[in-house]
Amino acid sequence: MKSPRFFTLFTLLSLTSAFTVRAEKLDDWFKLLPKNTVGVIAIKNTPELLADWDKSSFAKLLEDEDFKKWTAPMMKNGEAPWDKASKESSGEGLHDNLKRYPGASMAVFTGDGPEDFEGDTPPICALSEAGGQEKALEEMKAKEFELAIKNDENLKQTTQEIEGVTVHVLAPAGSEDGWEKGYAFVDDVLVEASNLKQMVYFITALKSGSGEGADVVTNHLSRLAQLTEGHTDVLVYLNGETLVQWGLTAAKTAASENAQAQAMPVTPDSIIAALGVEELQSMALMLDITDEQSRMEVALLHPEKPVGLVTLMRGTSGEVILPSFIPADVISGSVMRYSMLDLWDNLLGMINKLGPMAAMATMQLGGAEAQAGVKIRDDLFASLDDEYIEMTDGTLDKQSQVLAFKVKDKERLGGAIDGIKRFAGGGFAAFEESEFLGYQISMIKSANAQPGATEVGFCLTEDYLIFSTGPQALLKKVLSRMKEPSGPSVWENDRVQDLLTRLPAGYIGAGVADGGKLMKVFVDAMGMVQGQAAKTAKKKGKGKGKKGPGEGSGLGGLVEEEAKEDTWFDPNAIPPDAMWKRYFGTNVSGYYNPADAIYYRSVTTPVAAQ
Repeated sequence: MKSPRFFTLFTLLSLTSAFTVRAEKLDDWFKLLPKNTVGVIAIKNTPELLADWDKSSFAKLLEDEDFKKWTAPMMKNGEAPWDKASKESSGEGLHDNLKRYPGASMAVFTGDGPEDFEGDTPPICALSEAGGQEKALEEMKAKEFELAIKNDENLKQTTQEIEGVTVHVLAPAGSEDGWEKGYAFVDDVLVEASNLKQMVYFITALKSGSGEGADVVTNHLSRLAQLTEGHTDVLVYLNGETLVQWGLTAAKTAASENAQAQAMPVTPDSIIAALGVEELQSMALMLDITDEQSRMEVALLHPEKPVGLVTLMRGTSGEVILPSFIPADVISGSVMRYSMLDLWDNLLGMINKLGPMAAMATMQLGGAEAQAGVKIRDDLFASLDDEYIEMTDGTLDKQSQVLAFKVKDKERLGGAIDGIKRFAGGGFAAFEESEFLGYQISMIKSANAQPGATEVGFCLTEDYLIFSTGPQALLKKVLSRMKEPSGPSVWENDRVQDLLTRLPAGYIGAGVADGGKLMKVFVDAMGMVQGQAAKTAKKKGKGKGKKGPGEGSGLGGLVEEEAKEDTWFDPNAIPPDAMWKRYFGTNVSGYYNPADAIYYRSVTTPVAAQ
C-alpha cells in the first residue's frame, strides 16, 4: 500500500489554518458546502491563534527542561515529530508553515458512502483566503509539489483549465486523468482538493457564489454558532445524520447476511427504531483561546423531545446547588441535575418497543423484583432526587471515585436497599459492614472476586446514597465533611469563583478539575501503555531470527529496535508534580440542557492569572 501523500496531520493543520478580520467569511463558505459533506474543520484566525498559542501554558511546557528530558526519545535529532512531518511535506516546520496562511480557511470532508474513505487519501477539499499573498502561497505549494516528486519519481506536475481557472495538479506519470492532489486560485481564495470532482465543484461554487445547498449541514452549523455565541477559533464538526445512516446501512447489510441474526425474534430495524440512533444529528468540538482565558466546548445536536439514547444523556432542569462536602483537594468534582427515575423510564420505553423481547425482559425483571421484594422503579429510583454528584481522587493505580445521589425518601430507599442486599446475598455477593462517624459502610464482596480487586461499597446517609470504588480514603473524607465541614470545599476559592462567573448562566451541572493532577494521571497512563507496548514487542522478538555477532541482530533485534523507535517518553525522567502545576491550573465546566442539544463548556485561565 502506498503511503498517503495528501492530508497528513500536518497538511490538515496547514490547510485548515487562517486569519480573517471578519468571521462572516466562514458563513459565506458554509453556504457553498456540498450535500455530501461529512465533516468540517474551520479555524477563524490563525495569526491570532498562533500568538495566543505562543503565550499559552502548552507552548511554555514544550520549552520546559524537565519536559524536554522526559520527551527526549520522541525528539529525534532534537526535532519534534510534527515538525519532522511538516518539513518532509513542505520543507519547513509546522509553526512556520502555519504562519503563511493569511486568510480564513476551511477543510471539508465529503463522501457518498464509507467506501469513499477506504483509500490512502480521504476525499477532502480546503478553502483558504489568500489575502493578497497569492505569490507567497504559490511558492509554498510549488515547493510541496517539488518535494513530493523528489520523494516519488512516478509523480509529475501538470495543469488543467477548469471554468477559466488554471489548476495545478500532481498526478501519476503517464496517466491521462490521474490525480494525487491539486490547487488553484479563484480570485482571493486558494482551493486545494484531493480529487478532480471536488475541485470542479468548489471552483464553480466560488465563481457563482452558490453551491448545492447543504441545508442539513448549514442548519447544524448555525445552531452550533448560536450555542457558542458566534464562531470560535477552532471548529471540528461531524455530520451525524450521514454517519449514522452509513452505520445503520452497514448493520442491516451484515444482519441480512447472518443466519443467526435473521433467526432472532427482533429485527435490526426494530432495534434501531427503539434506540432512536437517528436522533444523533451532529457532533462538534469547539476551541477558543484568548489572553484572558481558554475554553473548550462539546455539543451533540438532536431533535426536540428525543425518545431514544439521547434521553439517557440529558439532565433535568433547575438550579444547581454546589455541594459543600466535596473536598478542596480532589482531582475533580462535579454536580448535575440528573434523574435516575427518568433514566429508568426511558430505558424501559426503548425496551418496550422491541415486541416479544420486551415481554421476556419485563417478565424476568418482575421475577427478580418478586424475589427481592423490591420494585426497582417505585422503591429504588423514585426514592432518589434529581441531583447527582461525582468526585475523583488518588493516583492511576490507586484511584478512588465517589458517586452521590440525593435522597428524596430515605425510609423507602433504605427498605429497597435491604431487599436488594438480601437478594444479592443469596449466592451473588456478601457484604462487609463497618461504621465510620456513625455512618454504616457496606463493602461488596463478590463471590468471584479476585485478590486485589477494586473495593466497591456504598453508604446511605440522611440525605445521600453514596457509592465508592477504590480505596475508602475519599469516601471517609466526604463523610467527615458531611458530618462536620472543616476547611473550604472545592468551590470555595477565588479561582473557581472567577471561572464560574465566566460560564453562561443557566447551567444544569458544574464541575471543577485540577489540571496539574489530571495531567499527572494522564502521564502515568501513557507511561503504562508505553511499558506494555515495549513488553509486547520483546515477546514478539524473543527467540526469533538468528543472533549474529552484533547486538540485536535477527528478527528479534529488529522488533526491539522498532519498539525503541516507537518510544516517546523516558521512564527514568518523569517530570516532578510541581512541573505540571506550573502550567495547568484549575478548570471549571458547565453542562447545559437546551431543547435540541446536549452542550458542555469548559473554561480555564492562565496559571499566572490564577
